[in-house]
Amino acid sequence: MRRLFLLVMLLNVVFFAWQVSGPPRIDDPYVADLKPDGGQMQGLRTIYLLSEIGRKRSPTRSVAPATPAEDTTTPEASVAQVNEVCYRLGPFDSPKRTATAAARLDAEGINSDTHIEEEPVATMYLVSLPPFETFDAAKKQLADLQQSGVEDLGIVSESPNYIVSLGFYRLPESARSRMEEITALGYKPRTTERIKTKQTYWLDYRLAEDQPQLVDKWQVLRESFEKISQHSRDCPAPLSASAP
Repeated sequence: MRRLFLLVMLLNVVFFAWQVSGPPRIDDPYVADLKPDGGQMQGLRTIYLLSEIGRKRSPTRSVAPATPAEDTTTPEASVAQVNEVCYRLGPFDSPKRTATAAARLDAEGINSDTHIEEEPVATMYLVSLPPFETFDAAKKQLADLQQSGVEDLGIVSESPNYIVSLGFYRLPESARSRMEEITALGYKPRTTERIKTKQTYWLDYRLAEDQPQLVDKWQVLRESFEKISQHSRDCPAPLSASAP
């Protein structure tokens, strides 16, 4: 046993001496990876373990960073703008009747907005005494007229003053007769024109131009409402989107 151990030791010494004294094996896969003109082989002797002899090392490869995939998605095609035509339906004489008509249109798939207009219906003539600076002064004048037997009187505020109203008249002849009556009592009345107005209600809505079958939908309202008509109008310009 001792002789076998000494023999193994001797073989290792001989092998080590052979590795040191001999030139490096260029055909060895590991040595072949070294650059002769670099600093890796100059003045150096390569020492291997017995287990490394004949083993080829896997060369190191640089892995290129993965490049992001090109975005091949295309933006959604913009929806073509639908041409529309706009209408105004009416007139209606009360908010309640207007709301009823709007509900009928909504049932037909038509959204509408309420539009209110002031419509002149008559010209009235107001007979009054000139303005007074204070309410008490107007009240004193009204009391004097009542003592003279004048009826149908009132005090009307016309900021910043007050007037004594002697009545509204639709016919100019009636207003003129009233003025003569008051003038005969020693007063100086005046006549001013007043236009009486009333509110009328309309429904504004728009329909797609490529849906002509909807244009006459408003006619379903004729069964419930009289003296209404449909008028075409210019469509309001859309609001521009605010920049983010």
